[in-house]
Amino acid sequence: MSDVLTTFFALIDALTEQRDAEAAIALYATDEDVVFSGSTRDEVGFGPEAVADVLRAIVASPTRLSLSPERRQVREEDNVAWANITGRIRIDSPGASPRDAPYRITAIFVRRDGAWRWHTFNGSEPAASD
Repeated sequence: MSDVLTTFFALIDALTEQRDAEAAIALYATDEDVVFSGSTRDEVGFGPEAVADVLRAIVASPTRLSLSPERRQVREEDNVAWANITGRIRIDSPGASPRDAPYRITAIFVRRDGAWRWHTFNGSEPAASD
């Protein structure tokens, strides 16, 4: 697995399995223009503090998530990399039946001090076609 994918899955694991917000935050770059844009309205953060708040909220939520990737594409150029991941997400919310949905993530990474760090997360649940 590439170093980019290792960083990708480390964040997913920190949020979904470990439920460790500080571990997830440590995987993000500290650049002022970092972004987290999840698939719900409140999962949006621009800048390090706002991204950290979103990551903490995801971990604190009683909803459990798990990602099952089906397709992975990664491209690295110098100190920037991006990944496009498609698959399925399982959502277990208290008081509701678990549901599975298609899920897409586009992620941008930057190399800082020799390590890949998240810069941008964009996740979406595509709607069914009419």
